[in-house]
Amino acid sequence: MNFIYRFITENCVNNDMYNGIYFGRVECVKEIIASYGFSHEPQWEEGYDLLIMAVNSRNIEVAKCLVMLHCKLQKGEMENPKSCKSLLRNAIKYGDRELLSLLLERIPSEICQEHPLLHWAAVDGRRDMVKLLLERGANIEARNKEKLTALHLAAVGGQAGIVQELLMSGADIESRDYDGRTSLFMAVSAGHIDVVKELLVQEADHACKFNGLTPLYVAASKGYTEIFMELLEFGADFEGTNDYGETPLHIACLKKRDDLVSTLLEVGADVNVKDSRGMVPGNAFYKVGDTSSSYSMSLVPTMLAKHISVLKAAGLFVNKENEMLFDSLYHRFVLRLSDECSFVTSKQFLNDVMECCKAEVSKMKEIRCGNAFSVYSILKRVEEPMPRATIREINFLEALNLEEDFPNYKNILKRFIARAKERRGLISSGEEWFSLILNYSGHELPVLPQELKSIIVSKLKNEELKHLILCGKQLFR
Repeated sequence: MNFIYRFITENCVNNDMYNGIYFGRVECVKEIIASYGFSHEPQWEEGYDLLIMAVNSRNIEVAKCLVMLHCKLQKGEMENPKSCKSLLRNAIKYGDRELLSLLLERIPSEICQEHPLLHWAAVDGRRDMVKLLLERGANIEARNKEKLTALHLAAVGGQAGIVQELLMSGADIESRDYDGRTSLFMAVSAGHIDVVKELLVQEADHACKFNGLTPLYVAASKGYTEIFMELLEFGADFEGTNDYGETPLHIACLKKRDDLVSTLLEVGADVNVKDSRGMVPGNAFYKVGDTSSSYSMSLVPTMLAKHISVLKAAGLFVNKENEMLFDSLYHRFVLRLSDECSFVTSKQFLNDVMECCKAEVSKMKEIRCGNAFSVYSILKRVEEPMPRATIREINFLEALNLEEDFPNYKNILKRFIARAKERRGLISSGEEWFSLILNYSGHELPVLPQELKSIIVSKLKNEELKHLILCGKQLFR
């Protein structure tokens, strides 16, 4: 009878304990521990099994109660770092700051350091845990077995809040993984627009390369339009080339990314640039020697054909490859006009475009600023590597209704205005820093007339001016 009584009683205690944990009955668990202790049942493993069950069932108040009652925190010996791995991992994933704090106070720091706690918190999107771990001295640049930092994992996992927290705490925004990818490159590759925005706001280098590709190339290749636009907004270079000499326009044409091609043409991408094989962007859909008559469901051929027409009508440069492309399009293709799948013969479409463009060019020649210059005389300068424009010319163009008067040339003229303004700003700032640097040199140099300084600075390219300004800021900060 004693055996039966003990069997029933012990099973009742065991059942009550597990039910108390599972249903979050903190007081019930306290009473059982107070009456029987953690050694009552072998399977409780001095409370370790109970704690694991409480954490895994998300009953965090019960888990905190067990820790404060000094349950065992490991299975086996505490000296074994692996003994606490499961507990710490799940506490970060399911627990709260208080529970993790209680565990960290009882588990030796050398054991905690054996595990990538900050990385786990970043992967799980637990900003509260990230803050706690950083407050307790976690190494923000620590790397896991895959040689990734917590910032890398947050970026590739789309955890924008974690990325922000880590950067605010001093994480290296340009740190690279084992293969050489930055957090921005990872976020772009994974298509996480919120992370990309956060990294760009924090001044991540959008010119970073991996395997010869920049983030802009990756966005163009994968068709991430929103990310692509965000990179452009922050000044990503749409004219740069990859290891094969291809620009983002080459990639966008090859992948038939209609919206990206449209955007690139609007901001001034060069249709004449050739890759290492001598191919222009238009060769993605038409190669020299191809005599087939066909059309593409993509709008890319239509957009490129129209853009080349715009250049030709204004007497702007069109290289031999694009002349051949245009000739082939004119005689052989049927072009798609819109997303509604309406088609027209190339000859009819391009003749209409050319007519409109010639009318706009004539109007540009007629609209003048007194006898000084016309809109057309300014347009002819758009191809200069360093755009020249006086304040008077810029104001003259900005006063015009470009959208209404020159719909086919509005983007070219707007781009010229923006480049001319940037150039003037760089020259003005460059002259100031150049004078300061000359005076700071410490040598008795002859005093240069201001006119000569202006001439010297005006001969510098934009990148050289930016470098001069940066040197000045670093020298005098």
